[in-house]
Amino acid sequence: METIICDNDSELVSAITEFLDVIASRKISNKDDFSLGLSGGSIVEILCKVLMNLSETIYKHIHFFFCDERYVNDSNSLDFIFNLYNDTLFSKRHTANENIHKINLSLNLSDSTVDYKSNIQNYFKINSTSSNKIPKFDVLFLGVGPDGHTASLFPNHKLLKDTDRLIACLDDSPKAPSCRITMTLPLINSAHNICVIAVGESKASIVEECLNDFKCGGNENYPVSLVNPYHGHLIWFLNTDSARFCNEYKGSRSDK
Repeated sequence: METIICDNDSELVSAITEFLDVIASRKISNKDDFSLGLSGGSIVEILCKVLMNLSETIYKHIHFFFCDERYVNDSNSLDFIFNLYNDTLFSKRHTANENIHKINLSLNLSDSTVDYKSNIQNYFKINSTSSNKIPKFDVLFLGVGPDGHTASLFPNHKLLKDTDRLIACLDDSPKAPSCRITMTLPLINSAHNICVIAVGESKASIVEECLNDFKCGGNENYPVSLVNPYHGHLIWFLNTDSARFCNEYKGSRSDK
């Protein structure tokens, strides 16, 4: 686990851009596409700036997925995370439709969940004869909610114990909207790289609690503390405000 603390938003965007540029360039140099998971909330603006910074050579090879999505009645709603990225990123960079893997709101919640899982499996060429049934994303970007939730995995929710499904739906989210589709911990923790982003003084206390719990193996009270890749790399990107109480990480740009 690595922690990178930046002085301001500009430095944070630069640090994430540099990280993403290096690993994406390496993958694309082998003539492979690059799989990336996006999240909503306060990190949308940061990620859009990061992805706008990437060269077209890299950007055109990225396939975008969503670590979670809000299942809403209105496809034009700004509660639909896809729309936040579409307005600020996808439309401006003329992103190919086939590179954007979003949930299908024309289906009911259960069928949309199955459809999204199939979309992911098809991209990774996973079928009934595959030896490895769990996709491994190149990078997943996750945020931290004020209660310690990440994606749509909420404190002490039954989905935290789900070890069988890759994608799950819920209709009892404690945060509106109540219906959502989310990656589960087994899928998240199978990624090659996971980046947790938390910024602002309002996140300082929860970041301290989550990092303390992470060191002790994680706690369902703070779902993001259970994010720990099986064989991959975990980075927490913080700014000085969100890292205010993380004294052991201060004085150094990163801590492994």
